[in-house]
Amino acid sequence: MARVRGGLLNFLIISLVLVVVGATYVFYATPIIDEADKVSRHSAIDQFKRAVMIVRAQWIKRKQNKVFIYDTQLREDGVIEQDKTAGAVVILNNKGWPQGMDNMSSKACEQLLHMANLQQVNSPTDVYVDDIYKNGMLYCAYYLKGDPWFSYSAATGEVSEL
Repeated sequence: MARVRGGLLNFLIISLVLVVVGATYVFYATPIIDEADKVSRHSAIDQFKRAVMIVRAQWIKRKQNKVFIYDTQLREDGVIEQDKTAGAVVILNNKGWPQGMDNMSSKACEQLLHMANLQQVNSPTDVYVDDIYKNGMLYCAYYLKGDPWFSYSAATGEVSEL
């Protein structure tokens, strides 16, 4: 009889420990995962802003309505690396802001997202893009997993979180 009580007591203690560990994980880990997702979203917006500014800098330098930009990556130590074997031709409006890629189509905003290398941040099925033209200028609204993410205005070059 003592053996059965000892087994039952061990079972109860182990179950209680597992419940406490599980509750602690849910209480502490869930906010950390949410914060990591939030940081990842902000980082992607900053990467898009960098790509827009690199294109703008090329326009200021050359004053051409088409510029070629290399595939750039920001390393963890803050150094920008350029892949000289890969790049894209970007079409600029008369104010020097990206308006689309060389192969202009109805998916200009999606192409700009591709230019900024943001597909690697999220699955392409998670991102919905809305192209809108206001007074001949491109306006992009980006949605991530159905939620508003950020917008880009080719009229001003403004990238803002939605």
